[in-house]
Amino acid sequence: MGGTGSDTSVTSSDAGREDAWNRWREARRHAVTGPEGSLALVDTCWPDESERLPGLPGRWTVVGDEVWLAAEEADQVTVDGDPLSGERRVSGAGAGAAPMVRFPGGSATVVVRGGQFGVRRFDPAAPAASGFEDIDTSPFDPDWIVPARYTPFPGREVVNYAKMLESGPTELEVPGELRFTVGGREYRTTPLVSEGRLLLVFSDATTGVSSYRPGRFLRVTRPDVSAGGTARVLLDFNRAYLPPCAFSAHFNCPLPPANHQFDVAVPVGERTVRYR
Repeated sequence: MGGTGSDTSVTSSDAGREDAWNRWREARRHAVTGPEGSLALVDTCWPDESERLPGLPGRWTVVGDEVWLAAEEADQVTVDGDPLSGERRVSGAGAGAAPMVRFPGGSATVVVRGGQFGVRRFDPAAPAASGFEDIDTSPFDPDWIVPARYTPFPGREVVNYAKMLESGPTELEVPGELRFTVGGREYRTTPLVSEGRLLLVFSDATTGVSSYRPGRFLRVTRPDVSAGGTARVLLDFNRAYLPPCAFSAHFNCPLPPANHQFDVAVPVGERTVRYR
């Protein structure tokens, strides 16, 4: 969720260091412009039982809670790097990510939306990728490295998150509460988990004015603290980044809940995508 192929969290070793931030910016650019980056997502197909899908090799089959791909050697398909000649399951196991299917001219992976399997297709020659120029980003400001307190929940907790491509809210599990103060006001937020880190989905007074609507993301190192304890973390808003849906309309990004909508402007981080 919200993954972009680069680590967007801040650690105590690089907090306040502009050189580390510049390296993060370069990693972000490589992540979104890569052959399977956000700019390369061009389509999502929805297989129904067994069928061939536009722009994709082989035959995709939904069997219960699994998706299988049948391909021939001539299709030149690999699944996570292993050549495929025959049939193989290509949906994720449990909460695990689905493997990446690669073939001449692109790649694909299986996702789930609203209980239905979809197949995302990536094309490194996508118009958005070829037309991309840069991510407009505000200058580094160490004053926007904000201390916060993280408290894990003692049991399972869920929060209703609206999503970009769904008509109703979705219950998503949250691991704990992240509390901090910006603009003189304390916010108590419930971040998600993304690739082992906390994912803060937020909007602020710049949203829809000078930064992307409906909001931005910030990933935070998840502290190793047991229920009942509290840990200090740093929120480096210089590393606030655009969600994948800012680069492709086929991403189904979570939207900021009401308590993640800040009254104050956060004038740092990524703002918008700039095309030629």
